[in-house]
Amino acid sequence: MKDPSRTKQEQLDENILLAQAVQKLEQLEAKHNLAEVDLREMLAETLHFYNTDITERKRAEEKIKHQQYLLEKGQDIGRMGSWDHDLKRNILRWTDEICRIFGVPPGSVVSHKIFYEKIHPDDREFVNRKWKAAVAGKPYDIEYRLFIDGVITWVREKADLEFDEEGVAISAIGFTQDITEQKQVEKFLRESEERFKTLSNLTFEGILIHDNGVVIDSNDALVKMLGYTREELIGENIIQLCVSPEYHAKVRENLTKNITGPHEVIAKRKNGTLFPIEVEAKTILIRNEKLRVAAIRDITKRKKIEREVVRFKTISENANHGNAIADLDGNITYINKYFAEIHGYTSSELIGKNLSTFHSEKQLEDIIEINESLMQSGSYSSEEVWHTHKNGAEFPMLMNGIMLNDINGIPQYLAASAIDISKVKNAEREIRRREHQLAESQAVTKIGSWDLNLTTRKSSWSAETYRLFDKKPEEFSPSFDEFTRFIHPDDLTKFQTSFSNALKGEDYTHHENIRIINDSGREWILEVIGKVRCDINGKAVEMMGTAQDITESKRIEEKVIFLSYISRQVVSAMITTNTNFEINWTNAAFEKLYGYTQEEVIGETPDFFNAEPLAEEIQNNIYQTVSSGKIWRGEALNKRKDDSVFPCEMEISSLVDETGKIFSYCGQLKDITERKQAEDALKKIHDELEIRVEERTQELKKIHEQLLHSEKLAAIGGLSASIAHEFNNPLYGVMSVIEGVKRRTSLDEEDAMLIDMAITECHRMKDLIKSLQEFNRPSSDKIIPFDIHATIDSLLLLSKKEYYNKGITVATNYAEDMVLINGVADQIKQVILNVLNNGVYACEGGGTITINTGVVGKKNITIKIQDTGKGIESENMGKIYDPFFTTKPTIKGVGLGLSVSHGIIKKHGGRIDIESELGRGTAFTITLPIEGVRNA
Repeated sequence: MKDPSRTKQEQLDENILLAQAVQKLEQLEAKHNLAEVDLREMLAETLHFYNTDITERKRAEEKIKHQQYLLEKGQDIGRMGSWDHDLKRNILRWTDEICRIFGVPPGSVVSHKIFYEKIHPDDREFVNRKWKAAVAGKPYDIEYRLFIDGVITWVREKADLEFDEEGVAISAIGFTQDITEQKQVEKFLRESEERFKTLSNLTFEGILIHDNGVVIDSNDALVKMLGYTREELIGENIIQLCVSPEYHAKVRENLTKNITGPHEVIAKRKNGTLFPIEVEAKTILIRNEKLRVAAIRDITKRKKIEREVVRFKTISENANHGNAIADLDGNITYINKYFAEIHGYTSSELIGKNLSTFHSEKQLEDIIEINESLMQSGSYSSEEVWHTHKNGAEFPMLMNGIMLNDINGIPQYLAASAIDISKVKNAEREIRRREHQLAESQAVTKIGSWDLNLTTRKSSWSAETYRLFDKKPEEFSPSFDEFTRFIHPDDLTKFQTSFSNALKGEDYTHHENIRIINDSGREWILEVIGKVRCDINGKAVEMMGTAQDITESKRIEEKVIFLSYISRQVVSAMITTNTNFEINWTNAAFEKLYGYTQEEVIGETPDFFNAEPLAEEIQNNIYQTVSSGKIWRGEALNKRKDDSVFPCEMEISSLVDETGKIFSYCGQLKDITERKQAEDALKKIHDELEIRVEERTQELKKIHEQLLHSEKLAAIGGLSASIAHEFNNPLYGVMSVIEGVKRRTSLDEEDAMLIDMAITECHRMKDLIKSLQEFNRPSSDKIIPFDIHATIDSLLLLSKKEYYNKGITVATNYAEDMVLINGVADQIKQVILNVLNNGVYACEGGGTITINTGVVGKKNITIKIQDTGKGIESENMGKIYDPFFTTKPTIKGVGLGLSVSHGIIKKHGGRIDIESELGRGTAFTITLPIEGVRNA
């Protein structure tokens, strides 16, 4: 029986909650190995008895509470909590474990806002985006960070969403697990792996892991040593790939015998070069698999040292400096020929003797001090020591000494090298003199020298370098940092990059042009060149170089580049020669015209591309003209590289330096083939004109008759002012009468239209009279939008009776999408009327005139007026727009209609096209812009 005290909605909500509990337990059962608890059966039993017996329901609730306890303990142990989200009612429920993970008290009322605030700020957008995607139907399984009380926690969150029939998400159930420890372990493993790889790659030895020769892995040192990438090595047989063939058998034997001790092999790089290596190998067990790990050392340098030891004595015996080795008591064990002979002895005489043999008692006082320094520091260098010759003469020597130690660092021998510097001492005076000359030359060339200690970053400058910066040695202490202070801010990064590259580059050279601004604000361009010096260990310790003010040369260079650019743009071919007329430069136009490259003609004379030798008198004339500073111009036949010949126009001038001395000649060469052809054509035309003059004379007689008509028109223009008043008065009377009839009479539609047209035409007559008064002045009418169809209809209505009397039928085919156009309506009406009148004349005896209109694109309209008249003869087609040209009898026209019409349409930005066939009619197509043009 159902509990009657509860509402139907409460019972429904409780059923829903129980169903959700079943779903949660099913999921948690799968995820936390709770298969032994048959929660589904227990809950099903609970639901079965829910509506029948309250006692059984209570018993089921107790079971649920017990299972809930087990679930919570499982979630606590697994650090994973579950949650559900009613998306329709926006209700979010968390288990206690989720509350613990998110740092809120168990049983708290939670919301999406509380959830969102606990997410690490950098992950909020990511979580929000993934949730929106899940609501849209995408899977939801993500990892993100929480940020609670300053502590970062990693969690994994997964959910299943339920959708209604329309595909709208209505609920979600999921779990959230604290995976911080897992993330820390993963991070530790990654860091451990990176540390291992780093340590492996930091070693100078190549490390190889292989299985019977097949490469499993290698470190960076081996990759660099062999020239292959790691990917190229892995999976390849290292013996076949990187061992010289004559050593294949030996290496395989070492593998078979599992030899671990060092052995030497000749290896082969990717580029084919051979080099010696020393290999130590050991078999190790990795994942129950025996692999071979080998340490590979490039012993090229060691082999070289061994060879050098062998070569040492040979070189030392033939050296131009002394070498000697003695025990710690100073007894000589080795001495080379130079050392012995410079003192007047042979080498055999000195073996076993003490080094004191070379010194007087007075000199030994200095030697004792040097030896004490040697015992303390282990070496001395560039010490000047006076020695005594066998014959008693004293002379200076420059000495270097070093203590030779055994492998345990215990001193065993003293080694020294020496050179007689008697000549050096004499040369020092010469050096000081030359240093003065160098300083003077630096001042002249504006080149200063400098050196920089890369350890202390302190620098020393020559006098000219100080002068470049307007500094005095006693007032300024140069250093790298002080120098960079003067560099223009826009050039600083470029300089620092170049400097850094020089320190790690292959040639250790620094070369850069930079802008300098000194303390006084003066700006100039400095060319800085530096060379790095390294110590015996290859460490960069010093940079030496020069600095030169190249401001002026840069300006000249820019001018040269500009002039070079201009020369490339010159259309004419150009060459320059020396004073012996040997070509030393050509431009691009020359190469294009002649087909020769600049390199092919350098050193040749211009005769090289003459099709035929120039006459001696011409050559003399050229030389005398250009030598006197004048320009020689002339023509000659030239030939191209393909032996084609062409006429060439030449212009030769001299180039002089600032003293006025000629140092070069410049020639401009132009292909005048087209001009010559034009001249020939012009001559031909001239001859033809002679023939046509007579014909034209006859035509002029006809033109004279037409000019008489123009005089008549001029007379009309003179009379127009006097008759305008006589025309205007009756015209205004007629207009008043018509307008009165319109106001006082009830007319049908067609009569009303005729009245309106009559008034319009009266106004047009008024404007025509005004036009007669301004016959020789351009129209000043304004451009307005008007309807071209209405304009045509008004003309056809007025001429309707005339067309009927002459047996002419008019057909119209108007475009439906016609728009208003901008123009002077009366002028366009006059053009259409002129064309219609021409059609009427052509259809004498009857015919058809068809008017078509159309819109072309969105910019133009067309009016095509086609008649079935007699057409126009082809020889007259090119003259129809000429003033005073007409095919009508004189009494019917003076030939101005189409000429005026053409001018009106052209002024409106349009055009008139004509098509005609004799005996079959003519079609005029008028094209006008819709927007019109200004001041038409």
